[in-house]
Amino acid sequence: MTHNVDSAGVILGTAGYMSPEQARGQIVDKRADIWAFGCVLYEMLVGKRLFSGPSTTDALAAVLTLEPDWSRLPERTPPLVRSLLRRCLQKDKASRLHDIGDARIEIEEAQAEPGATSGMMPAAPRPPQRLRRDVIAFALGGLVGALGVWLGVRPKPVASSGTRARLHIALPPDTPLLSDLGGGLQTIALSADASRVAFVGRRPDGRQQIFLRRMDLLSPDPVPGTEDGGMPFFSPDGEWLGFASEGKLKKVPISGGQPVVICDAPDPRGASWGPDGTILFPPGNAGGLYRVAASGGIPAVVTRLDPARREDGHRWPQILPGGKAALYSVQPTSGREVERSIEAVSLATGQGRKLVTGGSHPLYAGGYLFYGRAGEILAAPFDTERLELLGEARPVLTDVRMDPKQTGRVDFDIGRDGTLVYVPGFPKAEERTLIVLDRQGHASPVTSAKRAYFFPAVSPDGRRIAVGISGVDDNLWVLDLPSDTLERVTFSGDMGEVRWSPNGRRLLLTTNVKGQRGLFTVGGDGSAKPEEVFLHPQWWINAFAVHPGGTGVLLGAQKPEGHDLLFLREGSRDSEPFLETPADEQQPQFSPDGRLVAYVSNESGHYQVYLRPFPGPGRKRQVSTVDGGSPRWRRDGKELFFFEGVRLMAVPVEPGPEPQVGKPQPLFEVPPVVSSLNYDVMPDGQRFVMVKPEHAAEAPLQIVVIPGFLEEMKLRLAGKRP
Repeated sequence: MTHNVDSAGVILGTAGYMSPEQARGQIVDKRADIWAFGCVLYEMLVGKRLFSGPSTTDALAAVLTLEPDWSRLPERTPPLVRSLLRRCLQKDKASRLHDIGDARIEIEEAQAEPGATSGMMPAAPRPPQRLRRDVIAFALGGLVGALGVWLGVRPKPVASSGTRARLHIALPPDTPLLSDLGGGLQTIALSADASRVAFVGRRPDGRQQIFLRRMDLLSPDPVPGTEDGGMPFFSPDGEWLGFASEGKLKKVPISGGQPVVICDAPDPRGASWGPDGTILFPPGNAGGLYRVAASGGIPAVVTRLDPARREDGHRWPQILPGGKAALYSVQPTSGREVERSIEAVSLATGQGRKLVTGGSHPLYAGGYLFYGRAGEILAAPFDTERLELLGEARPVLTDVRMDPKQTGRVDFDIGRDGTLVYVPGFPKAEERTLIVLDRQGHASPVTSAKRAYFFPAVSPDGRRIAVGISGVDDNLWVLDLPSDTLERVTFSGDMGEVRWSPNGRRLLLTTNVKGQRGLFTVGGDGSAKPEEVFLHPQWWINAFAVHPGGTGVLLGAQKPEGHDLLFLREGSRDSEPFLETPADEQQPQFSPDGRLVAYVSNESGHYQVYLRPFPGPGRKRQVSTVDGGSPRWRRDGKELFFFEGVRLMAVPVEPGPEPQVGKPQPLFEVPPVVSSLNYDVMPDGQRFVMVKPEHAAEAPLQIVVIPGFLEEMKLRLAGKRP
């Protein structure tokens, strides 16, 4: 574990022993301690400072620019010690010795190696065994001495400018923290006494597992029996670790042993272990909270959804001290962060009350209610007896990793002593470029503006592109190509696929402004609010195609039993079946004359592109040969495009009563980072608009611990310097 302060770029430690990354004010890990150890060992052997100067600035400059003078090492320095020093003092931390324990292991293993003493110049011949003992004693003596000095000079957590130090836990490269935000299971948990952190990581074989990291040790250990598990939570006494795996809620003793099944939990969203030996949790991502004995049994209902409030699920519960009440998040059917709420409920009566609108993942500690919103942790004074807020919420921590759009998960926890643990890195909207490619794959930018674009749709005249832009909410914009200007069209958020009306005056889009994803229409200039076209309480409309003749819309509907294609006639509110089978039918696209429908189905066992006459009847035709998706028509109807993996394919089509379909031919390949849904065809059929992400390497996720956070926060909120 290495140390860094709250303020970015602030440097802690003794200048002459700082690693290059510390000297630059970057985030560090335990390899900075490896560097300091190497400095101390070098100085013990040479008798002089390795990096020094008349001032701190000079010492830091020496660390960054100078190399160790290896000629100063005594001639009798064993080669293995020389090699170890070089590995400890690599300026690139990726090339540095990984773990301090490896130093002793390497020397002990070298005892049996032939030539381990080569290069030494003993004063007089010695027996081989004695010589080897001398070498080992020399090396280990230096190591032990250096280790003692190193423990005295290594950087320690100190406060700077009134801000308490943070402890950065850099995880081993072969066990990175699970980072997919779409996952519904929480990532980290802190034991009540703040002595252990549990986290969900990726093993070298790609499987996820729960790891346990003691605060006084450098390396985490996998918890046996938690393979493919997630959502760790501790018992109040810290003797058990609860988790979710294989559709079950389970527990495993911290001291070692086999996991024990508590009850069924197909897809839970959080769990809290109370002082009375019961666990409060939601069995699925939708529905209310249940309570079950930690020893196992049948869960009992605690809360029920309120359909009038469009509630989708109760999540992320925490049983309050005393075990009489609990906090939890309410997930709305819209999934929007601004519509989430935090509520308190009496576990005896089931009566609850709303505390916060626009927040998620509540935690209570030290008289305060904490919760996450838009990358921040907010805190408000809270009375656990009356279940009331005693003041307004104020931000107390920024840049916290959370999932504001899907699950409401916030990666943080607080111990009884006020220690806070969290994962930094609030996901920011990814910058992408709108590009146009010719049939050979040569690309050029459509506009210089880089935004989080998705789902572009070209207008019938080719002069405008409707496109979604992600942010806290996803909204629709229109790019005017001649003037290179962007104009916002919707302000309600959470939009999906978009298409132009045949005359180019209106836009149709999928969105869930009313809690269910339906089809809406809006003026192409954003002059009016979206108007409902079709909405169903149990179906999600995630794709559609507008008939060129204006007679209606073909809907791709996700039903409880699967995906089907429905036709909605112009002016009607009731849909009629077009294609309903046991297979999934998706992504419909009308031919320009409206007589054919291209769509995607998995009826063959994997997804292929098909053609079918509209309105029917008639014979269907399979267009793709290997696999296929995302069909689009050329504006004259004589060519159909689709994606086969990363290749854009073109198929000649001769319209008529019995359309003739040619053999698919590849045009070009796109990088895997370019989504096959993120494209459209220009009116000339020779160019294709796509969305290209700006590929940037994401820094490895870290776990950050702030000891004494609660005490410091209270002083700061009171206007006092900690």
